[in-house]
Amino acid sequence: MNLFENDKKSKDWLNTVFLQGKLKDTELSPKSVQFINLSTRQQLRCRRKLEANLAEEPKPKKIKTFVQSMSGSDESTKMSTKVAKDFEFVIDQCLQSGSTTIANKIRHPSPQPYSPQEALSVIIDKKLTVDTYKFLQTDLKERNCSVFPPYHKVLEIKKSCYPLEEVQNATQELYCIFEGSWGFDGSSGQALYKQNLGDDDDELSNENSLFATTFIPLKISTKDSHELWLNPTPQSYRSCRPLRIQYKKETTELIKSEKKIVDDQITQLKPLSAKTSKGYTIHAECVLYLIVIDGKVLNIILDTPSQLRCPFCGITSTQFNKLEVCYEKIPRKEALMHGISPLHAWIRVLEFLLKLGYKSEVKTWRIPQTSPEYQLLEQRKKYVQTQIRKQIGVLVDVVKPNSGTTNDGNAARTLLSDKYRQTFSEIINIEKWLLDDLHTILIVLSCGLPFGIKEFKVINSTNIKNCKVLSFSFMCTYHKSTI
Repeated sequence: MNLFENDKKSKDWLNTVFLQGKLKDTELSPKSVQFINLSTRQQLRCRRKLEANLAEEPKPKKIKTFVQSMSGSDESTKMSTKVAKDFEFVIDQCLQSGSTTIANKIRHPSPQPYSPQEALSVIIDKKLTVDTYKFLQTDLKERNCSVFPPYHKVLEIKKSCYPLEEVQNATQELYCIFEGSWGFDGSSGQALYKQNLGDDDDELSNENSLFATTFIPLKISTKDSHELWLNPTPQSYRSCRPLRIQYKKETTELIKSEKKIVDDQITQLKPLSAKTSKGYTIHAECVLYLIVIDGKVLNIILDTPSQLRCPFCGITSTQFNKLEVCYEKIPRKEALMHGISPLHAWIRVLEFLLKLGYKSEVKTWRIPQTSPEYQLLEQRKKYVQTQIRKQIGVLVDVVKPNSGTTNDGNAARTLLSDKYRQTFSEIINIEKWLLDDLHTILIVLSCGLPFGIKEFKVINSTNIKNCKVLSFSFMCTYHKSTI
């Protein structure tokens, strides 16, 4: 009786070893199926025989044979010719310089030093002093990790960023225009303390409110429109300087009075004349624009009676989705001088798109709580919030204690980014091309660079007429940004 009659694995092994007498697969590739199916001792014999056959061969042939043995037989694991040559080169270098040298370079890569421009950016972002930077640069250099360049190289880059230097060398006198923006905004919900700030009851009652008037430099140019300096980050806090901070609540009277005070001071500004150490004379005029404001302040300045009315063309929210009415209205020139107030444009556009997603099934903009459609609206809202958090990881339309909602600029930029815009459009059931155009518009408004009106017309007039958005009322920010 054959003890291995019912054991297929043992039967195959006995046939391989004893019936064939001697294995012929002694030079198989280690990644081949035949080599893997061999036992450990058989694989060892194959390797030893291969070593014996290559003992007298030259080194290039040994390396090439080794590379071929590491390449698989199928298309997925087979090395290309270029990869195989690179592999042979690496092995040859390891044999010449010692494997430890190459391994140490791979395990412990050399540090990537900062360029002078990058080092200057680090100094500005982290607000490093000169002594602090020099200490870090010297200390890291002593530890064999020289990543920061010497300060004199950083200083050269810093001086190259100064305006007027090129023009000063070309002429004895320079007439330029200094342009900047200013505005004001209020903030409430500040902390209250027990200290006595004064005897004025109004001041104590408004202690938890702040009203700040700020200024931002934009550019310096010559009278023939040649730009000498352009602020690369006009939206950054690094460029913003406070003119006055008051413990007062933002009201209509305060906004108008503050505008009058600053306007009077601007009219009293005189051209500045200064001489450099090299004897050059610079004459500068100052031009300031009231554009650092939000929609509420803009409506108060322009005496717009309602927040639902466009301060530029004067139409109401019920006419925002009527394109023929929007295109016929001519914006007021004095209103356009204040810009379109993109301060909260990202947040307002995000809230508008979320409301469209909530009401995509009920097809009605204003829904009272007593209406039976209100329950459908709440269910749809919960579904949209859940899907956005599950698929994108962003929390929207959730009220935070004493600080508004979770709808902020970061959430808007994430949902409208190239990575998540397709997913976001599918969740809220809105055409993706509309989100693409809105994202382009918001990027242009926030870039701080000049742009042409003709190139800015990105919305497709053919698609907009059949868009689902036209069945709802537009928000004022959406109307101002697109029309």
